[in-house]
Amino acid sequence: MPLANIPLLALSLFAAAPSDAPDEPPPVRIDVELEVTDAPQPPASVDPWTNAPEASAPEEPAGEGPPRADAPSIERRSDAPTSHERQEDPDPSDHGRGGVFAVSTGIASCAQPICTAARQGAIGRLAIGVRMGGSVEIGLDSSFARARAYRPSDYEADRGHIGLWDLVLGVRWNLLRRGRVIPHVGLGLGVSRITWRLAAPLLRWRQSVTRGLLRLSGGVDIRVSERVMIGPRIDQGLTFGGEACYHDSVDRGWCEKARKLFRGDGSFPNQTVRRATPRPWSVTISARFLF
Repeated sequence: MPLANIPLLALSLFAAAPSDAPDEPPPVRIDVELEVTDAPQPPASVDPWTNAPEASAPEEPAGEGPPRADAPSIERRSDAPTSHERQEDPDPSDHGRGGVFAVSTGIASCAQPICTAARQGAIGRLAIGVRMGGSVEIGLDSSFARARAYRPSDYEADRGHIGLWDLVLGVRWNLLRRGRVIPHVGLGLGVSRITWRLAAPLLRWRQSVTRGLLRLSGGVDIRVSERVMIGPRIDQGLTFGGEACYHDSVDRGWCEKARKLFRGDGSFPNQTVRRATPRPWSVTISARFLF
């Protein structure tokens, strides 16, 4: 047999041998239906030694987990205002600078012999100033008062009026910087004029005393809003220097030093002179507006 035919013979024998592998069964189709119920589920794991379910770790409450390394951090500034500070309203009179305008009304007189014939009269005052910051204010104010007067004399129906006028540059100090009630004191320097007029059928007569004025004041302001205050105020003036002038329907008038009017020829004691010197006073209600 030729050697070339040996491989063909072996291939034919291998193909002709019966297969030892069993026949595969045909595929079987199984339909499974699952039903979800609320029945408790078996434990997830069982201890192999005791055949008891292992205790599960307690669930952590929902919330923020541990901070992540890459999470942004929020830094609180130490100089940031607290909630209490943010709730406070700004107060323009606390360490503030700005202006102030005031209107006052009340009663006034001088309560000295030159004013004994007059009752207390009505007074009005206007003031404007500058708030220097903290508790100090500097301002200029002017007031005018008028009261009816009666002077007994030989003439019938001798009636007239007394007028008070002043112009003062003053300084005010607020004793409290915060709060609804703010007491204050003040000191002012200026000029004062007291005029007495008499009107009678046979005579018209006028006397005026113009003097320097040192004025002391004090009062309480009640805050009604952020920029409005209302409160009582008392002013007492001390006069010095100046001159007194007289005018009547006969003479053209003349003037003399005020100290001669009150001291006369020197026969009066100093206490009497001091009591005779006019010292205007007033009690008013003031409304102040901050801006």
